[in-house]
Amino acid sequence: MSGERIPLLPTQTNHGRGNSSTQRTLMFVAPYMWPKSRKLQMMAVLSIVFTLLSKLTNLAVPLALRSAVNALTPGSITLPLALWAVVAYVTLRFGTNALNQLRSYTWKFVSLDQTRVFGVATFAHLHGLSLSYHLKRKTGEVLRVMDRGVESLATLQSLFAFTIGPTLLELVIVCGVFVQFNSPLIAVTTFISVVGYAVFSVYITNWRVKLRRAMIEADNAVTDKATDSLLNFETVKYFGSEEVEVQRYSERVKEYQDTSLKTQLSLALLNNGQALIVNLGVMVAMLLAAVRVASGSFTTGDFVMINAYILQLYGPLNWLGSAYRTISQAFTDLEKMIELSQIPKDVDDAPGAQPIDVPSGSVTFENVSFNYGLGTSGQLSNISFTIEPGKTTAIIGPTGSGKSTIVRLLLRFYDVHTGRILIDGQNISSVTQSSLRHAIGVGRRRFVLVDVSVIASLVLIWRTIFLLCPENSQWHKIPYFSTIRLSTT
Repeated sequence: MSGERIPLLPTQTNHGRGNSSTQRTLMFVAPYMWPKSRKLQMMAVLSIVFTLLSKLTNLAVPLALRSAVNALTPGSITLPLALWAVVAYVTLRFGTNALNQLRSYTWKFVSLDQTRVFGVATFAHLHGLSLSYHLKRKTGEVLRVMDRGVESLATLQSLFAFTIGPTLLELVIVCGVFVQFNSPLIAVTTFISVVGYAVFSVYITNWRVKLRRAMIEADNAVTDKATDSLLNFETVKYFGSEEVEVQRYSERVKEYQDTSLKTQLSLALLNNGQALIVNLGVMVAMLLAAVRVASGSFTTGDFVMINAYILQLYGPLNWLGSAYRTISQAFTDLEKMIELSQIPKDVDDAPGAQPIDVPSGSVTFENVSFNYGLGTSGQLSNISFTIEPGKTTAIIGPTGSGKSTIVRLLLRFYDVHTGRILIDGQNISSVTQSSLRHAIGVGRRRFVLVDVSVIASLVLIWRTIFLLCPENSQWHKIPYFSTIRLSTT
């Protein structure tokens, strides 16, 4: 991804509050539903073509079976026709499967790229949020929201393109075939059963969405509790609070299990209702076909064909119900992503901000006041001082006196409430944050490295090492130089 432009999450500020949650979610994911590159667009089109071809070959399978059965009817057996029909039947079945596999393979390129872009945009957004958010963050919950959101995008892409659309097309064609064979009642029966199935699924699934949301909240609470407790392991040990933490975690797990049981019960109700509608539709259609066979207007092959078409149609229709449930869950999960994208930045670059220019490295605090709003710790009131270029300035004070706060303000992790901070006469609020932080070397007593190799970790702090010690041969010393230097503990 070297040199690749990092994508941004879409915001909802221009979408209006009057839009439904479904509309807002669709607007949110719309930029990621279709690939941007010409190559991936061709792969997407090819996937759709393979899908349509697989549906056409699948619709021809019952016709081949009908021809084989009619050719083997006692009294009018035509062996060559029967053999060719069997070969066509097997070939069409194999072709349907092969086309589906080709579609899955070609679409995988598109799906992986789009989910990667979406995931990178989300990750970039998290890094773009202010320090105040991350200090109050619930890391476990945020990561689960991001994971679910990325998975939901892939789900929506696949279901809309390759399940719902093709299934509706197949329903129309099958009903048309029944009408062509002078069986409008069977066509109407099939259509009504499908519509009834869809209405029932929508009604029950909308009720299940509320249960699903409650279960997600409970699941997030479990992960969040476990993550925060283990991140504060040392503090828990200080106060001997292991039993309290375990009890609280157990309560969160119990709440999740209760909501999970309710969700499972609603799923059983939905599945049983869907199965009842499907089997009633099959029974009525086959009874009508049996009557036509008995009257002589249908051949045995026609009866077998109708049965094959109905079973073939209800196969993806069963998945259509699952698809609607999955889509509802995906929309629920994406709502969390929308909330994440709407978290405002407390600190942002001013319009037209330019990179900072640091010819000497003079730092000036002019009547700076700041507090975190959480008490008196780290509070600054009308602080004024100047750090001359090439000079060393020590800021000494007890814990909570504001030493780290001064560093955070200089790096513009927070904006001052009053006053201003100048570097070589430039107000840091009017320059870009990235250029400001690239101009400042921070030497901490203890660096927190990421979970990668030592070499990779050193690369992350290479710039700071180079700023603090510009002469390679003098890295064991701290010479005077004009770049801003900070030492924190």
